[in-house]
Amino acid sequence: MSSKISGRGRPSVDSERIDTRFARSLLIGIDAWIAKQPDQPSRPEAVRRLVEKGLAAPPGPEQIGADAATAAAAQKGISPDKLNAENDG
Repeated sequence: MSSKISGRGRPSVDSERIDTRFARSLLIGIDAWIAKQPDQPSRPEAVRRLVEKGLAAPPGPEQIGADAATAAAAQKGISPDKLNAENDG
């Protein structure tokens, strides 16, 4: 009879470790969010949940980045391949 010894920690999943730093103001916000959760998740679990929520949320008017810049350029009649510092206003 063979018995498998279970390991410690999180179960093995298809994932990749990401080490990152957060500004103190973000940590305060994360900790405040944790305090409102009934199960009081750890910071890493809270970050996972918040990222999942953010990715599942529909884009809002505050969206920034390449998609927003491309949309703004299209409204001005500028082709995305012509975007540059002179016309990003």
